[in-house]
Amino acid sequence: MGTLYVVRHGQAAFGTEDYDRLTNLGRRQAHLLGQHFGSLGLKFDAVVAGTLTRHHQTAEAILDGASASHEIERIAALNEYDATSVVTAFTGEPPSFDPKAVHRDPETVRTYFRLLRDGLLAWAEGGTEPVGMPTFAVFQKQIMDVLHDLRQRFPTGNVLVSTSGGPVAAAVCAALEAPAASAVHLNLHVHNTAITTFKTTRQGLQLLSFNAIPHLDASGDPALSSYA
Repeated sequence: MGTLYVVRHGQAAFGTEDYDRLTNLGRRQAHLLGQHFGSLGLKFDAVVAGTLTRHHQTAEAILDGASASHEIERIAALNEYDATSVVTAFTGEPPSFDPKAVHRDPETVRTYFRLLRDGLLAWAEGGTEPVGMPTFAVFQKQIMDVLHDLRQRFPTGNVLVSTSGGPVAAAVCAALEAPAASAVHLNLHVHNTAITTFKTTRQGLQLLSFNAIPHLDASGDPALSSYA
């Protein structure tokens, strides 16, 4: 048996013109995770990531924290859904969201995430068809296809997977045979750099843990925890 360590990316630059990059906090979160893995003596047989910048930066920072080096295989099926497309399909127009207003007006953030939640629920339940995106069922299947491929390629190995909250939640719900709507609620509560683990067996994948942040808890500093 092997283990897949599926990690959500570190904090990204929400509230800026370019969300798809890690903040200094995001890099620190990932570096601490790497140090945690290193302290356990954990060695990875493979490292894979989505093709988004934040996925690759997270994997790099984890490896750096673990004082390890490894080729990072990039797989587009591990990418996040398009949040703008999700909200637009639900409301009929792109979100009127000024990134620069985030730190001035917390209500702007709350309004945006309420729209995102409702848009995700509509998509997950088949009520909308966001432009440029597959159905939720196809999105979920693509993610599980990647994880099962890794299970078959590394049946007794440890594999690090750097991805986003949406794929993490979709994979958990698939493993538990939970309804699609559950993935939305889980998605919005996944910590940055949280670890979700799956045991690989001949029969399939078994969920071992979800949304664990031992590397952040050990610091005793709640400011290290984030969700964006």
